[in-house]
Amino acid sequence: TAVGKAAAEAFLKRGCKKFIYLTHSNIKDFCGNCAGWKETLKSAGIQEKDMIIANATIDLEDSYKTIKNILPP
Repeated sequence: TAVGKAAAEAFLKRGCKKFIYLTHSNIKDFCGNCAGWKETLKSAGIQEKDMIIANATIDLEDSYKTIKNILPP
């Protein structure tokens, strides 16, 4: 959970308001880092609708396509 928490804190410090957590594990397993990320954002007042959890393979191109499909045009 420490890695997810640190990542969330870093983006919060930069003023981010919407967040995407891209994981390479099974979303249903909800890994510890993801839990720390989500917990930190909730504590900062970020709403669930502004937190997206997406799954992609470890391939960089696949990850890019996944994020591109999530972001608005």
